[in-house]
Amino acid sequence: MPIVPRAQKQVSANALPDTRQDERAPGARGMDMLANAQQNLGNTIRREALGFGEIAIRKQQEVDRLELGKIKAEWDSYVGTVLNEEERDPDYEGMNDRINKRINEYNENLKKNVNSRLSKYVDNMISYNTSALTPKLQEIYLKKQDDRVLSNAITASKQFEENGDYESAMAVWDGVTGMSEAKRTEQKLRIEKRQKENAMMETAAALGPELWTSTDGSKGDAVEAIRNNEKYTQEEKDYYIKEVEAYFIDKKDAENEIETKIYDSMYGKIRRKTGGYQALRREIDSLSGIDERTRFGLFDLLDSEFKVGTSGSGGGSSSGGYATRTDPA
Repeated sequence: MPIVPRAQKQVSANALPDTRQDERAPGARGMDMLANAQQNLGNTIRREALGFGEIAIRKQQEVDRLELGKIKAEWDSYVGTVLNEEERDPDYEGMNDRINKRINEYNENLKKNVNSRLSKYVDNMISYNTSALTPKLQEIYLKKQDDRVLSNAITASKQFEENGDYESAMAVWDGVTGMSEAKRTEQKLRIEKRQKENAMMETAAALGPELWTSTDGSKGDAVEAIRNNEKYTQEEKDYYIKEVEAYFIDKKDAENEIETKIYDSMYGKIRRKTGGYQALRREIDSLSGIDERTRFGLFDLLDSEFKVGTSGSGGGSSSGGYATRTDPA
């Protein structure tokens, strides 16, 4: 059976796809790839830009935070110095004006030099911390007033004590408010002690001359008299004995000094034979401030210088040119 070929479909040239490409333009797939690459690059750049911005912002925040910390620390240091200096100044009436003036000047200079970005934070810091100073300023003010009260009380008390008005001195401390009873008692005991010491000093000052006269300068008798006086406490006796002994020593030293001066003066007159024998003898006899032993020594010196009682020319007496001396019994 003969094979009859089937009819074949005719394909024209135009029906075939054109596989030729323009070398200057990418294909659709290439365009997609390029577009995707550009998009990815853009996204990467944007991500990196956003990341840098976030880091930069955080860093700037850190810089600002530390700058504010530095400003606060410097502000605290300055204010602390102002307050320390003010605490040493006893004047409290002008305290507020002085502190406000110094701190306000510092704040104004600070605001002028601070970055504008930080201005509001600095303003808030100044406002808050200035308000927080109020309790401290009140504490300093009241302490200064207490110090002034104490200073005035001490001055008044001492002056009353110098005046011998111990009752008024004690009343001063009764009028000091805010003082503990222990401190008040301490001041009163101090005044009482001083009052007693002054009274003992006055008694001792009177005892010295009194016992010098009554005992004829005998220190031993004076000490015994004090020990036997039942009016005195043992503390007073010990004090009076010490003071009276010192008085007797000073008194004796003074008398010895005077006696030495008198003796030296009279000795010179005798050696120079000033005024003659009889005049010198009368002067020796009238001397005060020397004891009898010294007086007799001067008489002996006078007789020796004028050769009284020996051969030779003497002072010229009515009995053959010789002077005679009669010593006191």
